[in-house]
Amino acid sequence: MMLTLKVLNKNKEVLSTEKGKNIVLNYNKDYQHGDYIRVESSMDKFIAVKFDKTLAESIIFIPGKSFEFAIPSERVRLGCYGEEAFS
Repeated sequence: MMLTLKVLNKNKEVLSTEKGKNIVLNYNKDYQHGDYIRVESSMDKFIAVKFDKTLAESIIFIPGKSFEFAIPSERVRLGCYGEEAFS
């Protein structure tokens, strides 16, 4: 199984990408409003993900071979995730 991990902006432009079986993507820029993470798989699959160093690992199902996670706004991050999340 091959995975692709991408950070995209609201215009669907790819800001960063990595491919492989076990992926680590270090995105070292500030997220902007509308940025999101897309996980693509070569097959429908359950996978373990950790979208930020401050979050716990989660098991997700990728139906239709892709899954998107919207980067929370600053207001949501501070209210739900904590100061260091997605920074």
